[in-house]
Amino acid sequence: MVRSMANDTSETFETERSFEADPDTVWEAITEADQLSKWFGAEVDFSPIPGSEGTVDFPDDEGGTRVLLVEEVEAGERLALRWASMTEAPTQVTFEIFPDGTGTRLVITERILHGTMMMAGAQLAASPK
Repeated sequence: MVRSMANDTSETFETERSFEADPDTVWEAITEADQLSKWFGAEVDFSPIPGSEGTVDFPDDEGGTRVLLVEEVEAGERLALRWASMTEAPTQVTFEIFPDGTGTRLVITERILHGTMMMAGAQLAASPK
């Protein structure tokens, strides 16, 4: 399921996915760089530690490199980060994990932060929340 919401300064997209895997396995998939690389089809370099910076290198035809900043980590439940490329507005992305019967429900919320361009990781932290 995908939901879309918008106002004057941001657009928000929410996606829910269900997995036939336990929450720990889904958590590993979104917090281990090699697992996330497989999912994104890009080279991911980051550590799930609040305040740490990293990169996501998409193939050139997919948007190039994005710098990311880990904003929040609630182990096994929630990962919030902010990322942007040299040519796009920053985006805040939140991954939330919920046990769902014998599986797991993952809710991904992406909020595009219009009006803010960035060129370095330090500017991610200065972007409006």
